[in-house]
Amino acid sequence: MYRGIYKCIASNAAGADTISVRLTIAALPPIIQQPRHENVTLPEGSTTYLNCTARGAPPPSIESDKKVMYGGNLKVDCVASGLPDPKIHVMKSERNVGSRSRRYVVFDNGTLFFNEVGMREEGHYTCYAENQVGKDEMKVHVKVVADVPVIANKTNDVIRVLYGESISLQCSAKGEPTPLILWFSPTNRAITSGSDKYFIHDNGTLVIQKVQRFDGGNYICLARNSAGQDRKVTRVEILVSPPAINGLIGTTNSMRVSSVGDQRKLIDCETTGTPVPRVMWVLPENVVLPAPYYGSRLTVHRNGTLDIRSVRMTDAGQLACVARNEGGETRLVVQLGVTDILEKPKLKSPKMESLLLTVGRTINLNCSIDGSPTPQLTWILLNGSPLQSGAQFSKFLHKSDGTLVISNPALSEAGTYRCLGRNAAGMVERTVTLIDLFYILLKGA
Repeated sequence: MYRGIYKCIASNAAGADTISVRLTIAALPPIIQQPRHENVTLPEGSTTYLNCTARGAPPPSIESDKKVMYGGNLKVDCVASGLPDPKIHVMKSERNVGSRSRRYVVFDNGTLFFNEVGMREEGHYTCYAENQVGKDEMKVHVKVVADVPVIANKTNDVIRVLYGESISLQCSAKGEPTPLILWFSPTNRAITSGSDKYFIHDNGTLVIQKVQRFDGGNYICLARNSAGQDRKVTRVEILVSPPAINGLIGTTNSMRVSSVGDQRKLIDCETTGTPVPRVMWVLPENVVLPAPYYGSRLTVHRNGTLDIRSVRMTDAGQLACVARNEGGETRLVVQLGVTDILEKPKLKSPKMESLLLTVGRTINLNCSIDGSPTPQLTWILLNGSPLQSGAQFSKFLHKSDGTLVISNPALSEAGTYRCLGRNAAGMVERTVTLIDLFYILLKGA
């Protein structure tokens, strides 16, 4: 009704002037730029914006109608464009559960803010844009999801790892929102990633670097989100083995060795164990030489061998090789004798001997040998394996006096055993044959 040509007339005593202005009114119905229908799935506890932007002439006003409106870090934005800025109206239609009312904030720009999205925020939202020539609307359906975390393969695992190695503990979980993975040590302390000791991957795997004995125990994985939590316990056992010296395991083992003055003498102290044992030699007057040690006359090699380049009479006495690790300590006590006289080994028993073997009855095989220096005795078993003085293997024990003890023998132990006596002057050998009595009787029959 206001369209047309308008004239402006100005007059005075001298005359008059006019100007004409044509007025055209442009009107466009509002158009919402977002899709007309939209489904939105929100994790419980999340923060979300629902945008509603409209264009039109004259600038449309915006109205937001929430059919079911409750709590949640949920922001509903209704924004209109136009010059001048349109007035924004936010309309709400609430439905309460019981007597509990909802608290919300409506900002000047039309944003509707709720504190934490929860299951009560599910429902339909409608945004209206309206001016004098029309109206538009957009509908959004909001679904809130929250799944309690569930850890996969939640069996109570027991993982065994060798001392000094690294280990990975698995912990993957599903849930909505995505669960946060937390790890706790056996002392119930939270484990943080990025140190030299621990690292936590994005998938929840905990890596423990270079485990030591105190790293053993129960590790707890906790998967947590707004819907709840789940946990898994993994037990870590650190495997250690006590030191063994020359194949012998025990607190203290002993042996006798001899040498000739001014000659070189090697005394073995070969160690095994997990972790690798630390080795040292304790000499008379409590002189301690760690491995490795390099001196002018005495050397301790990396493998534990004591190397005396030129033996002196003062070297005689009690020496000890000590091996230590996380599993304990083992000692080999060596009685070193030094002589100036060389005497070839001499048998004190017959060179050859045959004995009857009785199944299940312990049998002792003697090997007495004299000589200067005292000969080193070695028994050669049926399979060809040497057994040094003081060593033990399966049923066989080589005592320090040269006796070979066979415990609980079976028919398979029948055969010929060799005893070797060796020193700097030479070597002598004695053989003992164990005969199966049943075989003899059978042959006689």
